[in-house]
Amino acid sequence: MIEDAGTRTAMVLKYLRKLGALSQEMGAPHTWGGPGAEVTLIGWGSTYSALGEVVDVVGRDGLKTNLIHMTKVWPHSRPRFLPNGSGRREDS
Repeated sequence: MIEDAGTRTAMVLKYLRKLGALSQEMGAPHTWGGPGAEVTLIGWGSTYSALGEVVDVVGRDGLKTNLIHMTKVWPHSRPRFLPNGSGRREDS
């Protein structure tokens, strides 16, 4: 482990540059269901099919629902899938 402050600072800055480039290369999340939903589910990993089925089932019951599924959880640029980038929908 490097304890020298100058070297450590240089390493962190290099890491942050790489992280910024990586977040720009990530694709947009997959979506299921249409816009204007009352409920939006957010999932990742192996939850895609199960949550997609939930969207379909509750949609048949009358609750407008959609799904945002991220293939990569982090680093992710919030504005890609949240309209205002604040962590909540603007119409909430």
